[in-house]
Amino acid sequence: MREDKELKSIRPIIPIEKNNDSNELELFQNEVLRPILKYQHDIIIQQTSKELIIQKKSFRESTIAEKRIQIKRYFISQPHLKYFFIGQICGLMTDDEFDFYLQNKKELDKRIASMLTDRILSYYA
Repeated sequence: MREDKELKSIRPIIPIEKNNDSNELELFQNEVLRPILKYQHDIIIQQTSKELIIQKKSFRESTIAEKRIQIKRYFISQPHLKYFFIGQICGLMTDDEFDFYLQNKKELDKRIASMLTDRILSYYA
């Protein structure tokens, strides 16, 4: 069994306003996924700079909306990349967090893909 304390200690602290109206998925996104994505930022950017169409002139000259569409299309056409990132994120979850992820996999995979897209866009924008 992995040590929860060790896994959580490597995550950056992200100040998030607590909202009493947040549901479980939003809390999980803010308290687990966001810190893990921030921790994995450099690896995400390294991988996308090699894999995505970012190196093409057309991508660099595209608007933010066009880049978002291109990244989403790339994740659809190259699902191995999306699942590579999801695996990196899940690998840094505690056992309880991973159980919650498995129970809500479909919704959380959508959220992760959206957050990955936003992170990539913010870097290349």
